[in-house]
Amino acid sequence: MPEKSSDNPEPITVGSIPATGNSDIRFYVSKYRGKLYGHVRKYVKTESYAGPTQAGVTMTKEGLDQVVKAIEPLRVQDKPGEQELARIERGPGLQLVVRISLYKEKAGIDLREWVETESYTGWSKKGVRIPYDHLPQVQQYLSKMLVFFRKEG
Repeated sequence: MPEKSSDNPEPITVGSIPATGNSDIRFYVSKYRGKLYGHVRKYVKTESYAGPTQAGVTMTKEGLDQVVKAIEPLRVQDKPGEQELARIERGPGLQLVVRISLYKEKAGIDLREWVETESYTGWSKKGVRIPYDHLPQVQQYLSKMLVFFRKEG
């Protein structure tokens, strides 16, 4: 395993939310090649593996700022239906979609990539769904992540 350099220090976790079974959703910031990124990612802990999964998203300061603005007006006491809150351009044919989704009649905050290529248009596997009742923690953790970007900039 490569050593951590001062350019790529250990990630800083700002919070986590319990998920199903032996997993949790972590909110953290990390530096890669001198650039700061915000992450929302599912982590698992089993007998054979403990660590991050592919389920999650990585954001720049601009993307994180747009996600915060999209969910800022939401309140946990609201009874949301399915709705798209924001579409954030991430590059040619790639967007991060922030939405409220319903699964088995339960609302969740969904952060997921939308892909448009010649051979495929639709959702990618990269994304995470957080139960809506954790909205206050999600808002708090994302705002804390932005503080790190402001310190950098």
